[in-house]
Amino acid sequence: ALGWWAPSHKIQHLGHGHHFEYLTEALKEGRGALLITAHFNSLYLVGRLVSHYFPCAVMYHAQTNPVLTKIIEGSIKKYFVDIIRRE
Repeated sequence: ALGWWAPSHKIQHLGHGHHFEYLTEALKEGRGALLITAHFNSLYLVGRLVSHYFPCAVMYHAQTNPVLTKIIEGSIKKYFVDIIRRE
């Protein structure tokens, strides 16, 4: 829930990253990077933390409940540059 709804100032202290130089170099050269992770509870929180440093898009599978999908996607759009819908 923190990854979806917590304000940025409440989660910044929860983690820090290492080896961002690889992402920085890829972006500087005009390339992108694909970060792949397992779907653990911390997935959205880590994505939010990384999005403080780099523009990020996330892959998301819509829920079967359209109301829940709208709520979740609305939150994702606040912090990420794009949603890649997985069908």
